[in-house]
Amino acid sequence: MEMIKLTVRLPLPLHRALQERARRRRQSLNQTIIDELFRAIGTTAESDAAFLRRVLREEGLLAEPDLFWETDLWEGPAPTAEEVRQLLAGAPPLSDIVIAERGEA
Repeated sequence: MEMIKLTVRLPLPLHRALQERARRRRQSLNQTIIDELFRAIGTTAESDAAFLRRVLREEGLLAEPDLFWETDLWEGPAPTAEEVRQLLAGAPPLSDIVIAERGEA
């Protein structure tokens, strides 16, 4: 995203409030002001992740999921996290399986 540099005079209480918000969010004052301005005008900046997805898609390097992923992979309701843990109890870590299949063990 192209940027311009802009000097703005802010009332001291507003500046302090923005600094505090930036501190709580653990981001720069500049980024906080940009986020707040986008929020105020009812739009959002394209996130880095969205930008990356868009560029990869435009270059033909990102495939969208096909119908397989839109269908249920099992009959009935999806298993809970606890049910999945029970199903996988005692199974070796996936990384061990991949290494064994590659013959790297």
